[in-house]
Amino acid sequence: MERVHYDALTKDQHEFFLQNGYLVIENVLSAEECNSLLALFEQHADSDYSEIVNPHNRWPEILALMKRPRTVAIIETIQSAPVVGLQSMFVFKKAGTPQASQAWNVHQDVTYARAKYGLSVAGDYILGDHDNENGSFYVYPGSYVEPILEYDPVKSEGAQPGNKIW
Repeated sequence: MERVHYDALTKDQHEFFLQNGYLVIENVLSAEECNSLLALFEQHADSDYSEIVNPHNRWPEILALMKRPRTVAIIETIQSAPVVGLQSMFVFKKAGTPQASQAWNVHQDVTYARAKYGLSVAGDYILGDHDNENGSFYVYPGSYVEPILEYDPVKSEGAQPGNKIW
């Protein structure tokens, strides 16, 4: 059953995703919402500011964020199907902490979910400004059409986590 919500994405945005395999949508959250979420995560951070895995299982605010109607509509449009959230993660990049200099290996997110090809999509809320100086976020346009590539499993700890594709 196809689900396309052009109130969530424009046709141009949908076509861009279909051609490139990624899409940046600015201002999905207000500055106030971003600050509130950052404060929640800051309150629960450990001394190293390690990533927090599956915070939606701990805090209702994060589960509500995953279930936001606009978020669900965007992802359903991208997938052209009903969707279910599987996991969530918060990654700190606070200056002066061990996590600040962490750089992930080139990887395919689908290797973690172990979903069948084409049945997984990753979505990220970027809550602060990012650039080359403080940690950029990189995607490989068109890589979504690649099959699941061979990879070396790497623990999500240390300076370069992420299942490294060859």
